[in-house]
Amino acid sequence: MKTFIIVLVFVSVAVIVAGLVENLDTKWELFKKTYGKSYKTLEEEKRRKEIFKKNVELIEDHNERYKCGKETYKMGINEFSDCTYEEFSKRHGLLMELPKKKYDSVKHDKHF
Repeated sequence: MKTFIIVLVFVSVAVIVAGLVENLDTKWELFKKTYGKSYKTLEEEKRRKEIFKKNVELIEDHNERYKCGKETYKMGINEFSDCTYEEFSKRHGLLMELPKKKYDSVKHDKHF
């Protein structure tokens, strides 16, 4: 009986994991089709898919918090879901680097 339960647990976990992978693959393919995404190399596609995966996890975590009333808005997959935050910010002028010389001598309060 113990063996049966252990096998049942392992099979259940395998099915859930397979479903998550399939779900991600389905979302990835739909994302590429919806936004006309294509990549020059297989390596670039793998890298973009990994970024997409992390962004989907972030979106899903955020939306769970939204359902619990801990967030005020929902998030979703969009044409930037294969970009890192840094790439997106740089592309849209949201990341600004301060000129080094001008701020080198500024002393910061240690209480920050």
